[in-house]
Amino acid sequence: MSNENSKARGITVTIKGKGDKADPWAVFYGSPAEIRDDLIVFFGLDSYATEQRTLHELVQLAAKVASGAPMPAGMQASSSGESEAEAEARAMKLLKDELGAKPVTETTTAEDVWASASSSPADPPWPTDDKPAVNPMLAQIEACASVEALKKLWAANQAAFADGSLMDAYKAKGRALKAAV
Repeated sequence: MSNENSKARGITVTIKGKGDKADPWAVFYGSPAEIRDDLIVFFGLDSYATEQRTLHELVQLAAKVASGAPMPAGMQASSSGESEAEAEARAMKLLKDELGAKPVTETTTAEDVWASASSSPADPPWPTDDKPAVNPMLAQIEACASVEALKKLWAANQAAFADGSLMDAYKAKGRALKAAV
């Protein structure tokens, strides 16, 4: 790290060919972000496919490519020179044209099950009367007149107290009974 650039919290990455002295070397100096960008451009890697890789993984990939190993699938940048936005638009067109995918903004037909489900509300499967259903255990908790009666209720119905609202009511009633003594 004798280079002036690497002294200012930068790094130096050297990528060698197959190991022979006659093979070319590529030396990159700079911050990790600069090294990443330089490696992607120098080796013709796809920036979208490499963005989830660490710098270490990217250096290993570049070293493999430099030694003559084949480029892993999906890592090579587009040879057409298209931008990432253009590549994404091309992929979306492929999805729409060849696979029949529809963007969300397109209107749906009446035969679409999901569209018809939202347009015709059905009665819910629960009772819709104005009076909400109350857990009968809440009434039993409120009926307890002493801490001992409350403890007996808990002992006889421990499984029911797995419900958080029942346990909260049980604790509140116990505090109220202790405060009243």
